[in-house]
Amino acid sequence: MRLSSILNSYRHGHQGSIILSSLLGDTAVLLNGVLENDAHRGVLDIVPAFDATAVHFDPTQFSIGELTAWIDSNATKSNHTSVASRLVEIPVRYGDEFGPDLDAVAKHAGLSADDVVCRHTAIEYVVGAVGFQPGFGYLEGLPIELHAPRHSTPRTAVPAGAVGIGGPYTAVYPQASPGGWNLIGQTPLVMFEEGRAEPSLLKHGDRIRFRAINAKEFKRLAAANRSTPSIEPPPERPLLRVVNAGVQSTLQGLPRYGRQHLGVSPGGAMDTTSLRLANLLAGNAPDAIAIEATLMGPVLEAIEPVTLALAGAVPTARCVTLRAGEQLDLRRLTGGARAYIAIPGGFGGSIGRTLGVDDVLGSPTNPTQQPSTAVLAGAGRRRSPTNDVTTLHLLRGPQAPFFDDEAWRRLLNETYRVAPQSSRMGVRLEGPELPVNGAVEMPSQPVCTGAVQVPPDGQPIALGADRQTLGGYPVIAAIISADWSMIGQLAPGNTVRFAEVNLEEAIRLRKKLERDLALAAVGIQLEDQQF
Repeated sequence: MRLSSILNSYRHGHQGSIILSSLLGDTAVLLNGVLENDAHRGVLDIVPAFDATAVHFDPTQFSIGELTAWIDSNATKSNHTSVASRLVEIPVRYGDEFGPDLDAVAKHAGLSADDVVCRHTAIEYVVGAVGFQPGFGYLEGLPIELHAPRHSTPRTAVPAGAVGIGGPYTAVYPQASPGGWNLIGQTPLVMFEEGRAEPSLLKHGDRIRFRAINAKEFKRLAAANRSTPSIEPPPERPLLRVVNAGVQSTLQGLPRYGRQHLGVSPGGAMDTTSLRLANLLAGNAPDAIAIEATLMGPVLEAIEPVTLALAGAVPTARCVTLRAGEQLDLRRLTGGARAYIAIPGGFGGSIGRTLGVDDVLGSPTNPTQQPSTAVLAGAGRRRSPTNDVTTLHLLRGPQAPFFDDEAWRRLLNETYRVAPQSSRMGVRLEGPELPVNGAVEMPSQPVCTGAVQVPPDGQPIALGADRQTLGGYPVIAAIISADWSMIGQLAPGNTVRFAEVNLEEAIRLRKKLERDLALAAVGIQLEDQQF
């Protein structure tokens, strides 16, 4: 077994990722089965994809040596244990409005549309990876004559269930999204649905057969497979009304692991340090749900007397109490890009929910937590001494050898500016181009939070909380977990500089951050005891 690289990303504590270039197929599926019974050991996710598998783990519970021993011990079981692959049949209505690119694919292949359908349905495919979207399976085995290049300009909207061809792969879009693949048909099946016992219809290693159906059968199956949208119940204890939702205000908690092999990102707050501080002040557990406000925060009106804890892009981390009818105005954030608002007991609602005007928020229970009277000036903020440039520490990534000395000189000696197109999926950086050492053709591989991808234009992208689980751009480096809260506070126009560290230093910095948070908790308790 060859460990091709070590990446460092975030968990409550300190999470790492090992990319295993030879851990494939049955072994990866077997390890995911072992993980269900061994999660307490600190292995968080196992993500197989084509010629690589990522093992995401918590180094506060696992050293690299212990993790390797765990993998070796369980991987050897694949020599004696066969993992049964499932055969999944997917009905498809080809052509017409269901497959607007079928004729174009046929023309590119020099075939008729009927021939394309016959050849597409004659093959038994294998799910080589799941990613891009939750439940999006990259299917290997497409006949070479059906290979077709992706659209140069992606569609702005591809319907859920669309069956597409992109290069050597075919796939089904589980949900509506932009997309550049050639659409040849559509299935009435729901490929991914939260709440199902098995949310994803496809898993790595499954065998797939497509079956052509007519419009009548499509309509019948669509009615039988229609998903039921979930409706969040109103809070049991309404406390706040959203007067102004701001630019982007969402409900967030800590990252949630365990489903990256299904293409589901861990998500969670961009600045987990500030989230945890807000929850400390509110008397909550670290993973309680809070509001994440970005760039311009919301205006919240109290329905009844309520105490709110604030941290992040505010002058001081503290609690504020509102009387019924009073408002908290966070439209002007200071010192960062994101503020966090917590209430005792945590907010009710699903993580990632976007707030809108007149939304009513509250706690799902009548909390017993007592909010703090402490004021934490500057707690959780970590900027460079000049306060003009943020220094981010990084480790070399799995595709570091793809880049020459000049690319590394630029990355480590120049500054980059945060672009306006940045989002929770990725922080886009503008600055000196990072040239790749020759042409790079690589299949999508597992990625982690903090991974620094380099697309063809040479401008790096640091992956954020809502990142995809797989990525097709080379990863030159990964920003260490101790610095991800700093990335979460970067606004468009801010400048950053990178500094390389080794794994030991990355772990030391993470442990220091954990100690700082523990000291903040002690300080809160001591100050509260004085009142």
